[in-house]
Amino acid sequence: MPNSPRLALPYFTGSDPPAGMDQQKALVDKLDPNTAVDYQGTLAARPAPGTPGRYYFATDNGVLYRDTGTAWTTVSTRDRVIWGMVLGTGAPFLGAGFTPSRTGVGNYRIDFTVPFASRPVGVAMAQQGGGVFVVSSTDAAPGYYLFSIQNAAAQAADIHFGFVVVGPGT
Repeated sequence: MPNSPRLALPYFTGSDPPAGMDQQKALVDKLDPNTAVDYQGTLAARPAPGTPGRYYFATDNGVLYRDTGTAWTTVSTRDRVIWGMVLGTGAPFLGAGFTPSRTGVGNYRIDFTVPFASRPVGVAMAQQGGGVFVVSSTDAAPGYYLFSIQNAAAQAADIHFGFVVVGPGT
């Protein structure tokens, strides 16, 4: 029994269809190209291409894909936001989607669980006991962001800080 190309609906073929099955092919032909299906899951769980017109939303990277029959193409991307708080030791305090580390006095690296499509932008802020600290970005790439913290005397300081990084989804 063959299947329709998009939804894989089975239908009877032959010169002598069973009773009541003679209208099945007409129904399949109407349903198959005009039915929306909500396929979604992780990018790793996305099925192989091969059904033209099928859409799949990858929940882990926020991207909608379209099956051309031979490949998945990107339909849309959306900006992602990663935010968090990091302790002066480099340990995470709040947030998700990143792994922080202290790389030296006052220097911190934020590695993203899922890299951005291109270099993101970020901002951070630190304050302790009424003292204001300068937090600057020293480098960034799709997979990480580096922050450096200095006190009012321009000395490197290990201090808790909060950050927000925004960039295009992958």
